Amino acid sequence: MRHSFLQGKPHGRKGAFFETESQGIRRSDSMCEANAFLLKGDAEEKVLENVDELEVDGDTVRMVNIFGEQKSLRARVKRYNNSEGKILLVAC
Repeated sequence: MRHSFLQGKPHGRKGAFFETESQGIRRSDSMCEANAFLLKGDAEEKVLENVDELEVDGDTVRMVNIFGEQKSLRARVKRYNNSEGKILLVAC
């Protein structure tokens, strides 16, 4: 199963597309960049700011921020909160 955030420009504005291939869902709402955190016990450690692109392939999460900085982690996405601009990851 593969999930990804793909860069795009819906309605002429900077945004992203959320695509879930396994469910056939495609969301093209404009989104803001989010900060990614790794859950460690009860604490959250910030791993990357201004995430613009996120791709999940098996147990690997690959993120790219607006500056082109990339991080890959063995993790799964626990929660994404658009209003908080927060991606919460849990290590595999």
